[in-house]
Amino acid sequence: DVPLFPAGHGQQTGEQMAVFRADPGGCGGGHQVLVEGLLRRSGGMLRLLLAATAPPGIGPEDRHLFACLLTVASREQRDIAAALGLPADDLEALLSRCFPACDLQQLSGPKAPPDQAIPASNSEVRDLLLSHVPRDETGTPRQLSRWLALALAARAAQPGHLWVAMGLLQRPELSAAIARRLPSLAAANDKGMRWKRYLFREVCKLNGGLLCKSPNCGVCSDYALCFGSD
Repeated sequence: DVPLFPAGHGQQTGEQMAVFRADPGGCGGGHQVLVEGLLRRSGGMLRLLLAATAPPGIGPEDRHLFACLLTVASREQRDIAAALGLPADDLEALLSRCFPACDLQQLSGPKAPPDQAIPASNSEVRDLLLSHVPRDETGTPRQLSRWLALALAARAAQPGHLWVAMGLLQRPELSAAIARRLPSLAAANDKGMRWKRYLFREVCKLNGGLLCKSPNCGVCSDYALCFGSD
């Protein structure tokens, strides 16, 4: 079998098939991904993507992140680019950079039955996320960060937890990706609010509204909704 993660990033532990440990870009707070759950949900597609030769300059954490996104998007009743909020040429560039041995035809997995209308992305959430994309020394937005921002906006339109909509296994994976690729956004959410709630609260504030019931999070009746364990 092709390992889901490169040598040195996984180990056998009891009933778990493997555990991926990562320190998100030196930010501390290393997290664990139980690969058994990933395999049960979508292991075939993940194996296909992560079996591709890892190109230089792409760390295992980012390949894992985008493999999860591509996998969950491949099951939806729309094209993968639309499901991730990416222009078609960006999707091709993402595959070329992260999974050069794969092509779009290989990602046509089984589709989930449509049970509701496909939600549209919120353009204000997208603009907020794009405002946090770091730039290189020439002023060009960093590619992986921009792709993550667009995917976050698209997946935030889905019902339920954002990290689930992104095909991830745990909320810490999402926080780690944001800390790694959108560090100013991670710094802004310094109280650790759930990411979807935080994004829509910030958009509401930018428009002069107030999503919160109380100006003080500690005494708000919605505290568990915003900060409770996922």
